[in-house]
Amino acid sequence: MVGPHRHALRRFLGFVCLLLVVTFLLALLGWPPTRKLAGSPGVTSMLAAIALSCVASLAGGLPILRIELRGERPRIAETMGSLVIRLFLVLAGIAYVLLVGGVERAPFLLWVGISYVLLLPVDIRYLIGGGSRVEDER
Repeated sequence: MVGPHRHALRRFLGFVCLLLVVTFLLALLGWPPTRKLAGSPGVTSMLAAIALSCVASLAGGLPILRIELRGERPRIAETMGSLVIRLFLVLAGIAYVLLVGGVERAPFLLWVGISYVLLLPVDIRYLIGGGSRVEDER
């Protein structure tokens, strides 16, 4: 029973690390053009958008971790459900930010789209990686 737990936690930790690296690189590469085009408020909007996408990706991966910790392999419906969770969290975050305000709308919406698309391969890599699990890990 220790093997599946260790494998699931290692996979999730790898997912989190890759997610954070891509998020950091996205913010780093987006900072100069966003600052030039939208100023400091635009950079704040960019960071809020990237953080929203990152947190939604992380939350979408939690159900898969839970399934794998039970020693099971996620089914396609559960994998798709994980992506739906991610989508709904991003949509709820967009609605909240647009209703409450506090950030520039145009840069925020642009960066939500960019970060959502660029973090999606990280999610997909984690989600389909469960199908290639090594049964006997020594």
